[in-house]
Amino acid sequence: MVTYEGSDAGAFELNNAIAGSVKQASIKGNQIVLRSAMSYESIFRSQGTEQAFQETTKYVIQNMMDSLFKKLEVELMYGQDGIGVLDSSPAPTATSFKITDAEFASGIWAGSRGMKIDLYNGVTLVGTGTVQRVDLTTKIVTLQGVGVVGAAAGHKIYPFNAYGKQMLGMKKIMENTGVMFGIDAAQYELWEGTQYALPGAGDVLSFAVVQQAITKGVEKGLDKDCVVLCNPGHWDDLLTEQAATRMYDSSYSSNKAENGAKSI
Repeated sequence: MVTYEGSDAGAFELNNAIAGSVKQASIKGNQIVLRSAMSYESIFRSQGTEQAFQETTKYVIQNMMDSLFKKLEVELMYGQDGIGVLDSSPAPTATSFKITDAEFASGIWAGSRGMKIDLYNGVTLVGTGTVQRVDLTTKIVTLQGVGVVGAAAGHKIYPFNAYGKQMLGMKKIMENTGVMFGIDAAQYELWEGTQYALPGAGDVLSFAVVQQAITKGVEKGLDKDCVVLCNPGHWDDLLTEQAATRMYDSSYSSNKAENGAKSI
């Protein structure tokens, strides 16, 4: 405890110390494995040379790596929170439904034909379906065959057989208000997630909004550099704003102009 005293106080009594509070987080890893297959015929034909075997298998291995890294990135962001929520308009059917704007990420659904998904109503499994196509503009998912009977607005989409087995993603962590990794946010308020919503529905992301969001973290002690994650659409908004407000100093040359950036 800090002690305060006026000038010319001489040797004064210090307030008693208050013990610091440190709580250890308990974290366990989760497993994610991708299984692929090749025909015996393809392997047999590649037995001539090492180069032939490499040419036969490299595309399968590369595809596995790309697919698994994509799945891992999705888990890091949305693990245990689902990859979409069914919208109410248009009304969901067994074979077709729209994902809400707030919960739709085109990067998750691009190239998802054949992907198996589960629909959950809270903790209850509604059913399992297989993706036939996803319209990235309308955000409508079409399922193969009979689809999922009983699909309704508000149901969450999870990767097949993933519910309850996923790692905690950043979104779930940032929304935490209870016990997570063995620490109760009700007892340790700094463990509680901090959220900041855009001022209005449909608003574009701007530097002002980013700064206001970061302020929420600073209020709780943030004193490190920040990394802002956003989708390509919002990145375009930020980049356009940056280009429009750029000021040129004495290094500016009318003979040469540069625009665009890989990072801000």
